[in-house]
Amino acid sequence: KRDRTLTTQLRAAFGRCPHCWERGAVVYRRSATSVTMRCGGCGLQWTMTLHQMRRTLRQELLSSRTHRQ
Repeated sequence: KRDRTLTTQLRAAFGRCPHCWERGAVVYRRSATSVTMRCGGCGLQWTMTLHQMRRTLRQELLSSRTHRQ
């Protein structure tokens, strides 16, 4: 169950294809330090490391805070 929750959270946060912007990418492969996603629309696969994901989430949080004020 915890595995499924993590997969759902990863898809929600990083599931938009960087090529065609289609939502709904699936987790293709996952390790302790990276996640590879696959787009259901165009088939592109891309990998994000833990460092990249943390940086992206931090930027999103800062961006949402500045828009609220």
